[in-house]
Amino acid sequence: MVKKILKGIGITFLVLISLLVLLAIWTANKSSAYKETAVPYLNSAIVDISKWDPQTLKNYMTPSSIENATDEDISKIMRAFSKLGELKELGEFEFINVSSKAVTGGGSGTYVTYLIPAS
Repeated sequence: MVKKILKGIGITFLVLISLLVLLAIWTANKSSAYKETAVPYLNSAIVDISKWDPQTLKNYMTPSSIENATDEDISKIMRAFSKLGELKELGEFEFINVSSKAVTGGGSGTYVTYLIPAS
């Protein structure tokens, strides 16, 4: 009886460990697909935008975002964020997830999420 219980617990742990390993492999595979494109783009965009110039921000905005925001709105946003100060350093980019979603106006988009420590 005790052997059956221990065997069941052992199998349960084995299954859980296998699932965690598979999840780690899947996440690593997903993140590597965007490492060569998203990370350099984000690194460049964050450095540029953190200079707090409204025109620089507009260069990174989508056409529909530009249509929906006035120059005054963009300037207000940049003045508010400029209170954060000068960007000194970006930390290591940590992949969080990737998803595909429908966007307003038709079509769909792929959204890649990274956690980026900055100081």
